[in-house]
Amino acid sequence: MIRNCLFVTLLISIFTSFSFGQKVLAKGNPALTDSTVQRIQGVFEWTFQKDFDAEQSRHFRQILVGYWQNDLRSNIQSCQDYLKISDLIEKVPADQAENIRAKLLSAISEAVQKEPNDEMSQLLAEVSGNLQVVENSNVTENESSFNGNVPVQIVGTWIARRGSGSGYVNPNTGATSGPNTSVHSYTFRSNGTFEYAILMQSSLYQCTTTINGFEAGNFSVNTSEISFITKKASKSYKDTCHPNLNSNGAAEIPAPKKLYYRFARDEQNNLNLCLSDDAGRNSCFVKK
Repeated sequence: MIRNCLFVTLLISIFTSFSFGQKVLAKGNPALTDSTVQRIQGVFEWTFQKDFDAEQSRHFRQILVGYWQNDLRSNIQSCQDYLKISDLIEKVPADQAENIRAKLLSAISEAVQKEPNDEMSQLLAEVSGNLQVVENSNVTENESSFNGNVPVQIVGTWIARRGSGSGYVNPNTGATSGPNTSVHSYTFRSNGTFEYAILMQSSLYQCTTTINGFEAGNFSVNTSEISFITKKASKSYKDTCHPNLNSNGAAEIPAPKKLYYRFARDEQNNLNLCLSDDAGRNSCFVKK
């Protein structure tokens, strides 16, 4: 039997770095293979209960390859830890799956919050749709004092349009009235402030009624709900046929409310933010 320790060590190194039947994406000890990437990705998909799309999978693979090529040992060790989790997931009893999934989601969320500008953190936030990432680098001290965590993917302006074009065509002159339409928009900022605006327009014959509403305040987010506290509100009313009814000014501030949210893709593959209330009313918004 060969007892040369150096030779045995060399053999172990060769077998550790070589993966039979697997594509090696990056050399190392251990090497990064297709199987490694798929198993780690599987942990996140099991936790989020969402699959990566093709572009997200490509990006995820690219990030891991970067860890190995740049010999980022702490990141590589984290990947090894996720491989161990992958093995354990297969053994999770069905009656404990939800509890374990919730704890794993909490741990991943905490890790993402610590490094909000990290490329992997941002990708996981995008895939999950629920991970909370704080981005307060560009806000003032007063703004950052708001106690709320804002997922990066929710930040921005979201718009929902409904309408039917022109409401009336004069058969004698061909003249048309204005469209019957409504436009709702939410703007969410990373400092925990929001703005909500609504435009409603209704036309009948040559008369057009236009209503504008506006609200602004603070919001907070958890994994399924957005809570709103409105600080100011205004509204305007305009009737082209009854100008004496026109008005413009402050509005009554509504009570705090919450909406349930989720992300979805529409038929054009646009990312939608869908909001619903306790009554089951649902509206989906497209990012501007």
